Amino acid sequence: MLDELKPFLHKSRSHILNFLAVVCLLLAIFGAARLIFFSTPMLRHDFIKAQNSPLASNRPLALYDLALSNCRQGNFEIARDQLSNAFNALTQNTGVVPANEEMLAARIQFLLGVVNERLKLSRVAISAYEECLRHDPDNMDAKYNLERLKSQFPDMGKGGSSSDPTSDPNSKAGKDKKKGI
Repeated sequence: MLDELKPFLHKSRSHILNFLAVVCLLLAIFGAARLIFFSTPMLRHDFIKAQNSPLASNRPLALYDLALSNCRQGNFEIARDQLSNAFNALTQNTGVVPANEEMLAARIQFLLGVVNERLKLSRVAISAYEECLRHDPDNMDAKYNLERLKSQFPDMGKGGSSSDPTSDPNSKAGKDKKKGI
């Protein structure tokens, strides 16, 4: 069989080399296009262009970065929608996070918790912090924020008592405690 293959390869080597050259050229063009339409916009903080790119290699990351940018500008409602879209894109609308994307899922959920706190949606924030900890059990910031919020809402789990003035989110003592965000 090997003796029959040698003459074929010898006769077809120029065609095989041409085919390989075309494949390499196509891969180089694809890589250059991804660099131009996704990687460069990400580096320039043009997250809208990056996440809308048909060559977006990590759309959830682009949406997360866009949401983070909106958080820094105080656009929490917009950021919350973008974070939800990022998580849906990450799970491909199944709710199941790929094993290699656990850390990104944790970052999305943590920021979602922070955003929901800023929007005074503490119970929703608690759920986001819990989801963050499912993906990254060692996230100390999420643990801290979760326990702080649960102390304000004893019915949501372990936490403070109703006689504690800091457990009332409407009290002066509760408003002055802004650690962790």
